[in-house]
Amino acid sequence: MLETKRGPGRLFGEVLKSQLQEAIGLYNAFHDPQKKLRDYDPWVRAIEREVSYHLRPRALKDRDNQRLLNEIGRHHQRGNLLRFLHEPTTVEPTNNAAEVRFVDPKPNQKQVWGMGPELRKGNDLWLENLILV
Repeated sequence: MLETKRGPGRLFGEVLKSQLQEAIGLYNAFHDPQKKLRDYDPWVRAIEREVSYHLRPRALKDRDNQRLLNEIGRHHQRGNLLRFLHEPTTVEPTNNAAEVRFVDPKPNQKQVWGMGPELRKGNDLWLENLILV
């Protein structure tokens, strides 16, 4: 949506994007053993306050921004938007883990007749099948 906005219409989306990137950065810092993040909870509360203030119910002039505020604000009010910060050991900031469970692990591959599991080093069965065709 930010690509199509100009001027003040971009501000709402830019601020929200920046806040969410900051939240993901904090999540990544939590999981980085080299950072040894000791003050995680105060940072979570600070980001939570910033996002809550930005997503407070109000009327916006831009329709797209209003829709974004309504939809993302609803998820934030339910506690879903920043859940990955509150449960960093069990919830990821992306939906990748959930999507991986629904995707076939082997993409559809083009099968060539006679080139299946019988193709092994030293096995000329595939050559015989090819000659018979």
